[in-house]
Order: sequence, then structure tokens, then C-alpha cells
Amino acid sequence: MARRSNPALGLENLDHAREVARHPDPPRRISRRAPHHVHVSLDHRGLRSRSGLGRRDGRRGSLHHQPGGADRSRGHDRLPGHAPESTLRSPKVVARIAGSLYLLASVCFVVAIAIRSSIEGSGGGSALIDRIRASTSLFRVSLTIDLISGTFFLLAGMALYLLLRHVDRLAAAAMVVLVAIEIVVIYLSDINLYNVLTIATNPAYIQAFGAPASNALASLFVDAHTNGLVIDEMFFGLWLVPLGYLVIRSRQIPWLVGALLLVAAVSWIGQFLANLLAPDLPYVFEVGQVGGAGEFVFVVWLLIFGVKATGAGARDSAVSVPARNR
Repeated sequence: MARRSNPALGLENLDHAREVARHPDPPRRISRRAPHHVHVSLDHRGLRSRSGLGRRDGRRGSLHHQPGGADRSRGHDRLPGHAPESTLRSPKVVARIAGSLYLLASVCFVVAIAIRSSIEGSGGGSALIDRIRASTSLFRVSLTIDLISGTFFLLAGMALYLLLRHVDRLAAAAMVVLVAIEIVVIYLSDINLYNVLTIATNPAYIQAFGAPASNALASLFVDAHTNGLVIDEMFFGLWLVPLGYLVIRSRQIPWLVGALLLVAAVSWIGQFLANLLAPDLPYVFEVGQVGGAGEFVFVVWLLIFGVKATGAGARDSAVSVPARNR
């Protein structure tokens, strides 16, 4: 049966269509929550997805913009919170750094003593101020080198702590404390040399005390510095006791090197006791230098061979532990 069209109804539909075209309704958005917090939004323009993984400062960001996330845009496949291990954290690198600092400290210490000995001479204190005044710049250089030597030695102790603290943290801490005390004694002893330099370069002291008294006062400060080094010989040996123990226990360095360090410790402590209790005993200094051979072997081993980075020691070493999760 044919259906007749109503002209009025057609005009009404046409007016409605024009009204809709003039004022379109806003597009409807369909939001569905997908697994892993991925929000998918549909509209009349197409499909758009936004990732909600990782929030920072209350704002959403894509995964490869988050710190510690996997950087897929550059092809990196890293687990979150695991930074790449730095080369400086390698046990071999730390061992060579410690050996270099140890060697620099020893060389600077010997050079400073040699320079001062050439200036002070063996003519007593009658012309000590005149000799220092004639070589003021050289005396200042020797004092500066001595202070730098102490700094290098302290840094060497800290590097050895990082290298060996996985063996015994208490022994490693005791080693660093003894090294710090040793450096403090050296610095306090160097104050006496600074006083000698002040007396020699300031004419007011010579005018006030006279030349003989000024030379005697300068000689007293030089002797005080020497006495400080004698006391420091005890700490030269004491810090080697925990170091030798750590080397033997670590099994990353041959046990013979650790045994030589213990021999050096006994040698330094024996030299301290001999200088304090029997200062006139002959060949004390020569016999005491035998201990230096053990330290020399230890430094050479660190510089050439480093440490073994295998076994339980390498797994537990503090310098090979990856960075903490952020």
C-alpha cells in the first residue's frame, strides 16, 4: 500500500536538520579503562590513547619520559631503578686509585723531609734562622708538600676503606680512624715548622729576643716537629694491622702481601718504642726501614695487578653494588 508523504512534515524535518547543522551537539567521548592504566578515548576524529604509567608532580607522562623507566625511544632496555654501573665503582679502578694516592703521599713525604734536611743542615741552631731566611721559598715549598702528603694519605685510606669494607666493616673503619689520627699528628707537628718560618722571616722576634735566643727558639720548634714524627711512628704501624688483616681475609690480594704489611706494622711500632725508650740504640732507623718494603710491595701490587674481581668478594664488595632504587 503506497504511503503518501506529508509536505508539512517534510518541511518540519528540513527545518530541524538546518537547526542541527547550525548548532551541532558536542561529540560524545567514550572512555574505557584498559589494563595497565591505559586510557583509551574515542571521538568523532578517531582513536587516541594516553599512557598513565608513572606520575611525577601530579601530572601524567609517557613511560620513556620517566626517570628510571625503560627508554624505548633510544633502544635502551633497562629495568626501573637500576642505573648503569660506573667505571669508577670497579674494584680494580678503586685499587689503582688507592695505590696511586698511597704512592704520591709517600713520595711527597720523602721529598719534604729531604728539602728540609738540606736547609736545616747539621750545624746546630747557631745559624738556623739565617739558613731558613736564605731559603725561605724552598722552606715554604717543603711545608706545603708535607701538608699535601697528609691529604693524599687520608684519601688513600678512604679509598682502601671502599675497597675492603666488604671483608670486615669494623676493621676497615678502625683503619680509617687510625689513618685520620696519623694525619692529625702530622698537621700538628707541621705547626712547629710554621712557627720556625715565622720567627725566621719576622725581624721583630730577633729584635725582641736577640739572635741567640731566636735561634734557640727555632731549634726548639724543629725538635718539637721531630718528636711529633717519632710519636706518629706508632700510628704508622697501627693502621697497617687492620689493613694487613683485611688483605689476608679478602683473598683478592695474595696473603703474602698482607703478611708483609703486618711485618711493616711490627717494624714501625718497634722503631717507635726504640726511639722513645732507647734513643741511643744504634741502627734503629736502618732496621725500621725494613718495614717500608712491605708497604712498597703492597703499593706496587695495587698499581699493577689491582684486585681480583671474582668470587664472593667481588659480589659483596661495596664498590660493585649497583645504585639504589630511586
